[in-house]
Amino acid sequence: MIDVIDSMLSADATPILAFQRVAGNAHELDEMRAEYVKIKSRIAVEEDDDKLEELVADRKALRAVIDTFEIVPDVYDYAETGQTVAHMWATADTDVKRGMVRAIKDSWGLALTQHGGEWGLTIGAGFTDASGTDGIVDLGNGLCFRWESGARIGS
Repeated sequence: MIDVIDSMLSADATPILAFQRVAGNAHELDEMRAEYVKIKSRIAVEEDDDKLEELVADRKALRAVIDTFEIVPDVYDYAETGQTVAHMWATADTDVKRGMVRAIKDSWGLALTQHGGEWGLTIGAGFTDASGTDGIVDLGNGLCFRWESGARIGS
C-alpha cells in the first residue's frame, strides 16, 4: 500500500494552494499610517534643521496620500504556491506524508482495491459525498490541493 501511495503522489503535478489575499490594498494604508507615526516620532527628536524640514515635507506628502487613498477591499481565495503535490510529497518528512494521506482519506475516502489483477488505491468513489468539498483536500495550515471530481485509481 505504501508503494501505491508513493507512486500516486510522487508523480502528481496538482498544484498546492494556499488561502491568501489575492486582491485588495487595505494593508497598504496600514503601512502608510505606520510610516506616518514613525516620521512624527523622528520629527520630535530631530535637531538638524535641514533634516527636520525634509521630515516635515515627507510627513505632509504622506498625509496627503493617506487622505486621498481609496481602499479596495481585500479578497481572499486559494492561490497557487508554486509547489505541487509531488514536490510536497518528495520533500516531506513522515509526519507530513501521513497528514497528506489522512487529508485525502478524510476528504475523499480511500481504499485498497484490486483492478485488473493489480492492487491500487481507489480514492473518492462511493466513500463520501465529495460534492461539498469542491474537490478540495485540506492539508491544514491554510494549504490544500484541488482534485477534479471522480474516482482516482492508482497502481
